[in-house]
Amino acid sequence: MWTVDTFEFPLTKTSTILQLPEWNELRPMNLTPKVTIIYAFSNTGLSTQPMFIFPTALQNSSIENEKIIYNQLGHLTPRAFLSWAENSFPQVQSPIVLVCCSRLPIFSSDVLSYLDQHAIYPYGYSSTRTLPFRYLFERRGRNNRSTNLLSELWKKKLLDEQRTHLLKDSFCTVENIKHYFDEIWPILLNEKRDDDDENKTLDDKCQQAFQQANIQIELTHQSTELIRQLDQLVTVVNQIKQQINPAQILKLKSNDNLNETNDLSIEQKYNSNDKRSNDENIEIRSTKRLRASVQQWIPPSKQFIQHLQNQSTSLFQFILLIINTICLSIDCSLSKEQYQWLYAILDQYDSNHDHAKYQLLIETACLVARKDFVR
Repeated sequence: MWTVDTFEFPLTKTSTILQLPEWNELRPMNLTPKVTIIYAFSNTGLSTQPMFIFPTALQNSSIENEKIIYNQLGHLTPRAFLSWAENSFPQVQSPIVLVCCSRLPIFSSDVLSYLDQHAIYPYGYSSTRTLPFRYLFERRGRNNRSTNLLSELWKKKLLDEQRTHLLKDSFCTVENIKHYFDEIWPILLNEKRDDDDENKTLDDKCQQAFQQANIQIELTHQSTELIRQLDQLVTVVNQIKQQINPAQILKLKSNDNLNETNDLSIEQKYNSNDKRSNDENIEIRSTKRLRASVQQWIPPSKQFIQHLQNQSTSLFQFILLIINTICLSIDCSLSKEQYQWLYAILDQYDSNHDHAKYQLLIETACLVARKDFVR
């Protein structure tokens, strides 16, 4: 897991006075120029180099650096974020969860396409105060009060060298801002946040920041198996779509009409040949309908179930094939009897006997097959 956020130095409207860095929790999209610094770190202690975004009013053509971006106001934008990701974010093989503030204005179609190509999955939090970034760069005091460590160190550094904590006029340049930040940065990374930080490395602090934010990924064997099963859902649905085309649907309807016609002709033939009274005929028809209504459902044979199991590449596909077999009609629903029988079959073919997993897979298969869950 990684987290990304920014340090922000507000500027006056004329970009001649750089103020102390601040946490801007609301992140308003206003016209106030600023100097923005992007930084990211992981829960294993890996980190990126800070990248600067300066307003064009401070642009210095003599300074060329891939870690510097210019735009009109020095704000973080999707284009600036994409440039940072392409130049600074490490290219790792395994998927990455990127934790960030949901108010960061970083997403666009190009950014999302880039993240998807590199298996980077963003996860936004609405509150910045509970993110790992704040825990790493804040000193927590009594009564849960916190101090912005960058602001504290920046102010001390400038007061020691210039007797003012502001960079003004001719001193407010890209070169000076970057110079002071580069001097403060290693101190900031090693600064104590509390009494427990005495002998901790940066790796330890990064891990602790994620722990304090209570952000972690937990994948049990059961959830991993469920994810694998559900990953095949799209494939199975596409296979079903390929198997059932309009021509087959029309053929099924024609067969239904043919069966209805045959039933009608048989009944007419029966009526014409039967010499009994009308009352007797009515009684016989009623008895036939009653028998049809109470006819018990006959489950498929063991050989046929074994055949379906051999055709299936996953437990989900096996369940889907069974449901499509026992519920032939589009409007049919899975009865309680069929549901209990299906559970018994799954217990025979799956050694884990995980009924919670059965429940999820059966419900999903019913949705795919357009069947009601239990009648």
